Parts: sequence; structure tokens; C-alpha cells
Amino acid sequence: MVRVRDLKFKYPDGTTLEFGGREFTVERGERVVMLGPNGSGKSTLLSLLLGLLKPESGEIDVLGVDPSRDYEKIRE
Repeated sequence: MVRVRDLKFKYPDGTTLEFGGREFTVERGERVVMLGPNGSGKSTLLSLLLGLLKPESGEIDVLGVDPSRDYEKIRE
């Protein structure tokens, strides 16, 4: 299961990506499509979910683990 809540990320140039007030959950077996124009944050969201980037605020839970703290456990 993947759960995201009130996610906010700040790029090095100061630009902010916010999913403010939004929460979504993806249950085991569900499929998701991310659509959006170039620069809308699709790759950034995936990097956050994988623990490659750390959010400025908000919560990410992947299989019961916060990827920004323990991404290696998710990859097991």
C-alpha cells in the first residue's frame, strides 16, 4: 500500500510542488496512471515515493515505511 498526505517539496531553485490538502492511497493490486504536462511533478513524485528525494513536509507511507527515512527496507 502507498499513502500520501499533504505532500510538499521544494526544488533547489526555490520552486515549490504542493499537493496541499490532498491525500491518496493506492492499495495492493491497484493500478495508477499519472497524467500531466511537462514540469508538473510526475517524476518528482516518483522520486519522493522511492526515497530518492525528501519532502519538505507531509507524509509518505510505502508498505508501512517512510521512504525518506528507510528506503532500503522498501526495496527488499
